[in-house]
This record gives sequence, structure tokens and C-alpha cells, in this order.
Amino acid sequence: MSHKVLLFDRDAVSLSAMRDLLHRSLCQVGCGQTIDDVTALATAHDWDVAIVDLLSDQSVGLEVLRKLRQLPRPPACVVTVRFGHETWKSEAMALGAFHCIEQPLTAALLVALIHATAEARRSDVDRMEPGGVVCHALSRWADVVVRGADSPNDPRTLAEWGHAVGVSTGALRNWCRTAGISARGSLLLARTLRAVIKQSSTAAAPEDLLNIVDRRTLAKVLKAAGGTDSALPTSVQDLLQRQTFVSNRSAIRIVAAVLHARRRRARDCTDGTRSRRAVRVSLASDVPASTSSAPIRNFNGDGDFLSEVWPSRKH
Repeated sequence: MSHKVLLFDRDAVSLSAMRDLLHRSLCQVGCGQTIDDVTALATAHDWDVAIVDLLSDQSVGLEVLRKLRQLPRPPACVVTVRFGHETWKSEAMALGAFHCIEQPLTAALLVALIHATAEARRSDVDRMEPGGVVCHALSRWADVVVRGADSPNDPRTLAEWGHAVGVSTGALRNWCRTAGISARGSLLLARTLRAVIKQSSTAAAPEDLLNIVDRRTLAKVLKAAGGTDSALPTSVQDLLQRQTFVSNRSAIRIVAAVLHARRRRARDCTDGTRSRRAVRVSLASDVPASTSSAPIRNFNGDGDFLSEVWPSRKH
């Protein structure tokens, strides 16, 4: 589902990178670098979510929050802050920020946060825990579940899952607990999601995709994933619709949204690589060998830290 997202950032490079990422995720995006820009956009349109930068200029970012709070139908605001800046976080929350997210921030997590925030706002914001904890927890949780699909091996334990996604076992347990989702169920969802994705590009049998020795245990896992006692679900969509590992439907919808954004980014990266190759071939015959140009910074959008696109800013 498309969400209307208003972006405020004083840094043009950061703003452009976020805009391009969200366009690929099928979001409708408005961008502002000044208070006047945001005021004009907020007056002309209704927005589901606003991402407000508190990294480059905290006072201006807080003023943007004040302006958005005064709207008849204010968007749910997510602000980006530095680690340890508790004062700015407190002021942002006092001005109605739905959630504060600390750097570093991945592309997948940004998309997950937007979908989670919009979902919570649409459902019933009043039932959310103070400070948007549910939004944050579900987004963090969905991020590591989806990234688990990239593991070269089936992650049989929380420790192996954590190693695959670069998170400690304690952090995984804590994130699952905060999201209200079983750690065991989360692990099984991550494992079967990886297996179904791998199966789409290989003829491997379930017993080769899932490292489960006991046949009866394997059959139970396959059935709980929405398959049969000898087969995985035929698609990711079937898995997410039929699995019984995680009963929180909002969490499953966020996983689906992150996967959709991931597929679009992969296609865009493939198309972009082909285009760049075509351009290089075309230029090779026209540009003298001695000609030099400034390096182009690329972003693959596959969950790399956004700080690689959003240059780190000095205190």
C-alpha cells in the first residue's frame, strides 16, 4: 500500500537519497529543506508519516515538529537523532513525535518504520504504547527477520540467526520480547522465509534447505509454515498468509512490505547496472582515454547503512 511521506532534512544529499529509496518503495514523497518548504507542503496535502531530521539542526527540526503538530490532521512524525542525545529525544516526544530513531539506520529499517507507523496510525494510534514503542519494536523485528533470508546457512539457533544479521543473541531476544512475539516463533519464521526464497531459485528439497535432522520435527515445521508434511509453501505470499509461527498480523504485514520494497530495490539495482554498463560502452568510443571525471557515489539499497549515502555529520 502506498503511503504519503513528508521528508524534512537540511542536507540535500540525504533528502535525495531518502526520496529515491521511498519512491522505489511506491511511497508518495514530499521534500523540504526549510520550515517554509514544510509549511507549504503540509498545507497543500495530508501526509501519513513525516520523517524529521534532528541531526543537522536540532532547533529547526523541533520547529518543524511544532508546525506539523498544529495541523488539523498532523502526520505521525518519526525523528532521526544521534545516539545519546536524550534531551533532543525528550523535546521531540513532548512536541508529539511518534517515535525517535537513532543512527545507524538501514534502508530496510527506514521502509519498515514508515509502514509500521502508517499502519499503527491507520488502525488506532491511541492504543499504541507511549513513544511509539510498538512501532519501533515491530520495525526492528521485521528488519532482522527479512535480513535472515540472506544467511548462507539455515540459522538453527538464535545465536546463528544473530550472527547472520550482525545482532547479539540478547538483542534478538529483547527485540522479540518488546514486540510481543515469541523468539522461537520469530526464528522459525525467519528460517522458513529463507527456505521458501531459496527454493524459488533452486530445486533443493525442504530437508536440504532446513537443517532439521528429525523427520517428524521437519514435518511439523513444514505444516506450521503453511505447507504439507513434506513440502514448503509454494511462495512467500502463501507462507505469510498460512504460517502459524507469528499471530500478529500487523507484524506480518510489515514483513510483507519490507520484502516488497527489497524486491523493487533489487530490480532497480539490476536495471541501473545494465544502464550504467550501456552508458560506459557508449562513452568508451567517444571520450578520450585521458579524460577524468569526479567519482560517482552509488547506493545499492540492499540494507546497507544509510550513513553510506547520508554522509555522517560532525557534532
